[in-house]
Amino acid sequence: MFDLLKVRTYEQEIINTVYDSIKNEYRVTKDLPYLKEYQNKGITIAFQKQNNRECLYVTFSPHKQVNENIHNATPLALQEAQDNIISTLANIKIDRNDFSKFKITRLEIGVNYKCELPLDIVFKSFLMFQTALFKTHKNYTHYKFADSGYRKNTYNNSRSPYQTFKHYIKSAQRDHNGISNADNGYCDDEVMRTEIKTERSGKVKEIGFDTLADLYRDNALECSINFLKKNLEKVFVFNPKEIDKKKLKSVPMQKHFYQMTTPKYWENINGKKLTSAKSKWNELPKSYDTKNIITNAILEAIKTQNNPATTKKNRATLHKGKTTDRKTANTTIYGNSQQNKYYHISLDVVNSPYFFCTVTGLDISMQREGLRHLYQNNRRRFYQIRDRFMPIEFTSKTLEEQIVRIESNIRHTHDNKALCQRLMQERNYHPAQAQFNFQY
Repeated sequence: MFDLLKVRTYEQEIINTVYDSIKNEYRVTKDLPYLKEYQNKGITIAFQKQNNRECLYVTFSPHKQVNENIHNATPLALQEAQDNIISTLANIKIDRNDFSKFKITRLEIGVNYKCELPLDIVFKSFLMFQTALFKTHKNYTHYKFADSGYRKNTYNNSRSPYQTFKHYIKSAQRDHNGISNADNGYCDDEVMRTEIKTERSGKVKEIGFDTLADLYRDNALECSINFLKKNLEKVFVFNPKEIDKKKLKSVPMQKHFYQMTTPKYWENINGKKLTSAKSKWNELPKSYDTKNIITNAILEAIKTQNNPATTKKNRATLHKGKTTDRKTANTTIYGNSQQNKYYHISLDVVNSPYFFCTVTGLDISMQREGLRHLYQNNRRRFYQIRDRFMPIEFTSKTLEEQIVRIESNIRHTHDNKALCQRLMQERNYHPAQAQFNFQY
């Protein structure tokens, strides 16, 4: 739950003890008149002069430290984060009894989770945090963020946000070798992460924490959950697929819908117009509520990860280490191989006793019961197929009508490809022309 953590103290005795413990082990990364910074294994320690006083900053990620400073893709309970903070600081001679002498100046609270909605909808639907638009990172297409409020750095005159809301596909995040967390076996496919980074001690107090010792209060988990819920309420979720177009009876409703779904509409409004537009969008009839589904998935993940019955050992068995099916399978069938946004199934096609759809990659051994069987046994996967192959106007139809249309569209996807190939050959090759089947 706790990711990046930064704490500060002015206690000279503690500062001297920490310096003596790290000066020979940590490498110097900054050496300035007012700042000397050391780093080692994901831990940053800075000795800084502020108002003629020396202070100590310690920065690290408890979540990454749990995973040997490699990743933060596994689930993390509050108790695990608390235990890691104690052990990490003990290594630099900071005692648990001194935690009350450290102010928290930066804290990230986040959670990894899976949602029943298709991954691309969960990712793309977060449009605004308060009035700030979510931006996609220029180097990482799986990562979105929105900044709120800014402060000025007195040393270099740069501006940094008080809060940053991060929303990204954790399973797609890659290491320095270009291998994703999912492919490394650090987490399952289609895992999202939503987190909020808070800067400055004054803003951290809004969470309910002041000193490092506050992270160990009995209500620490409750404060963290309330903070996440409060900020999720400030997120404007925009998903046109959730709108029930059949119920857009009035002309104003239809006008609002088509106006607001035009490209760059939300980028060009602000102030009262933005507030009014959000209100009008939220009043449109919906077939399902994207925001509620995502919020519930996040809260359920927190509940599961902090359940005493869900031990660290069990989670490590499920989420750590490389998976064997990715390495031993002869073939990988992709539901959407170009974008890899639905799912993929690794299997030995030659020796497999099952039949798989060449369009969706689904097991179709049960033939006509395929989608009905999927609906009963894997609702999340069914919704992914539905979102890809069902027209939005069928949202209000019965389940059987939806399945019939989905099956029809899947067949057409396959048949149209074969038909287009045949027509192309008829257009470009004379029937009497010799054909050569080259082997590559």
